[in-house]
Amino acid sequence: MFGLDGSYGMYVAFLKGYEEGSGDDLLAKLKEKLVGDLGTGQNLGWEALLLRKLAPDDPASWQPLEIRDESFDRLICQALFDHLEDLESEA
Repeated sequence: MFGLDGSYGMYVAFLKGYEEGSGDDLLAKLKEKLVGDLGTGQNLGWEALLLRKLAPDDPASWQPLEIRDESFDRLICQALFDHLEDLESEA
């Protein structure tokens, strides 16, 4: 995607803008799924919930826009797109 560097923080920023402008409920469904998976977190956004799911024992990594290790960042991005594809295929 143009203007994105492939980091989780940039995808979060892009998708938050998309969410605000589109009226699409895909990201709301992602949040619902993640809350269900975790059993908690209704007060959090999907971007923080995904981090909590992938690193449940590392609260330092739960900040969505934090700069993190490149390999963990790739893992988060892959998980994000896997979750979105799963939700899209369910629709």
